[in-house]
Amino acid sequence: MKKFLTGLVIVLLLCLSFVSTGFAADADYVIEDYHRKITVHENNTYSIEDTMTVNWLTPAHGLRVDIPTKAELTREYEGKSYRDTYQVLVSDVHAQRQYSTEKSGDTFLIKIGDPDSYVTGRHTYTFGYLFDPGDDGHEEFDEFYFNLVAPAWAAPIEHFSFEIEMPKEFDTSKIGFSTGAYGTSGYNTDALRFTADGTSIAGEVTQTIAPYEGVTVAVQLPDGYYVGARDPHSQIFPWIIGGLAALGVIVLLYVTAGPRRREIQTVEFYPPEGMNPADVGYIIDGIVEDRDAVSLLIYWADKGIIEIYQEEKEELRFRKKSELPAEANDYERILFDKMFSGRESVRLKDMRYHFASTVSAVKDRIRDKYRTEENLVFTKGSGPRQTAACFFAVLPAVLMFLFGNYMEEFDLFTAVFSGVVACVFGCAFVSMLCRNINKWKSEKLASKTGAMILNIVLIAGWLGVLLLFSIDSFSTWALVPAAASLAGMVLATQMRRRTKRGADWAGRILGLKHFIETVEADKLEMLVESDPHYFYNILPYAYVLGVTDKWAKQFESIAVEPPDWYYGYNGSVFTTVLFANMLSHNLYYAQQSMMAVKNSGGNGDFGGGIGGGGGFSGGGFSGGGFGGGGGSW
Repeated sequence: MKKFLTGLVIVLLLCLSFVSTGFAADADYVIEDYHRKITVHENNTYSIEDTMTVNWLTPAHGLRVDIPTKAELTREYEGKSYRDTYQVLVSDVHAQRQYSTEKSGDTFLIKIGDPDSYVTGRHTYTFGYLFDPGDDGHEEFDEFYFNLVAPAWAAPIEHFSFEIEMPKEFDTSKIGFSTGAYGTSGYNTDALRFTADGTSIAGEVTQTIAPYEGVTVAVQLPDGYYVGARDPHSQIFPWIIGGLAALGVIVLLYVTAGPRRREIQTVEFYPPEGMNPADVGYIIDGIVEDRDAVSLLIYWADKGIIEIYQEEKEELRFRKKSELPAEANDYERILFDKMFSGRESVRLKDMRYHFASTVSAVKDRIRDKYRTEENLVFTKGSGPRQTAACFFAVLPAVLMFLFGNYMEEFDLFTAVFSGVVACVFGCAFVSMLCRNINKWKSEKLASKTGAMILNIVLIAGWLGVLLLFSIDSFSTWALVPAAASLAGMVLATQMRRRTKRGADWAGRILGLKHFIETVEADKLEMLVESDPHYFYNILPYAYVLGVTDKWAKQFESIAVEPPDWYYGYNGSVFTTVLFANMLSHNLYYAQQSMMAVKNSGGNGDFGGGIGGGGGFSGGGFSGGGFGGGGGSW
């Protein structure tokens, strides 16, 4: 029996020896001794001095220390749970051996050793750095929450000791520890022993710390214990100033843009002499639209140059009656020649997929005509100034969003990428706003009101999303860049300046539009009596000015003969309203057809080591504090 018991003891001892050496067999190195001294400063920065004795079992350049610069901490205080993200600064790195540092993503790396040589056996490393987590952001409490040993070392630590020097006295009953794998709470009081006196905490772990196990300390402190901690949110002011500077640029662009010439509306019964509807469509709003080019079809028909046949629903045929006059614009010839090149007539369905580039060329030539010195409608700097103002208008809100996003995630790439996306959408929405304002005098009331409401909703939604991501970092200060962006948008819409000639032309065109909308029947009858085709003469101009319906309605009580250039009207009784509605519908379909283009791993369970047991419950959990691990390189 004694021999059996003796043999059993020997077997158990051998098993224990295999278990104790198993850590080393699985790792390339063993940390035989690790001493850490932390001096906590009043501004919540920590001077860390580490001494490690490492036994390299396989060749390595040396020791690598990994310090996370983005930390997410979860802690409990008086029954409430707090989850915060911190951006850590690491500085004042020093070591007794050759070393280098680098930033890799959210990790600050310290590599100690010679990159040109390898070491084996036992070596001692002494190094240190200043660790700055910044202000905790909580008014209820302060805290020292740190991973004395992060659960990130791949090797066993046979002995660990520590010293912590606090800047002033504190309640030592508020000291807590957690040991073991990540997420483990509490500690074994037989394995971790410590003393606390005045401002000092010292202790050691008497059992081997297994790979990927850690030791975390949490000391609850009264609010105000730290003084002068780095406040990451204080960095908002340069961003706010940058946003206000962007608004200043817009103000400068506005002030130096020159005088705003009033468009003095005159009484007009006809368009300015020599102007076709495409000219009028550009001059009134500075934008060449597809309908401006399409309006030439009505204009040519009224001049007796072409005839329009409605052969079936939404199917038109255009027949050439004569050539364009010698004084026709070059852009008229581009469209006319494309339509009737080698043929006397063309169907709308034959124009589909073949006219988009032609219409685009026509629109370009219309713009070019009014960018020459003799026909300049807007000052030369108007367009570039408005474009620049759109960009600078979104900049205050985008800068706010970029910083707020960075403070939320501490991911520079994500913050910059999100900022660029926000800037692109913002510029698009503000450009849309400027376009809607520019077109205000040439659009139907329902159309422009709907477009403006949609535009305001888009801008409000865009700004709301940016504020949502920024409010935590900026608090009520977020309203400053938001207001700066809104003010910039308003100024951007007012950036264009007309030339004297452009203002005169616009005043005459507005006078014609006002006449179309408000003419009295007696005056209209006089004009029709002197010119029976007066309704059709003005119709293409009413079309580009967005008042076709009103123009047709003015003739409800006036007898007007059907046009001699449009065939296929199906109404039993001709009325200007029905004809105008039908023509507008067909021209819209023609516009769509002419511009058509062919679509060419998991966490393992804690399995032993020094975790578990009793201890102060306020010790957070193992690995839950600041600080990282490391390994070989």
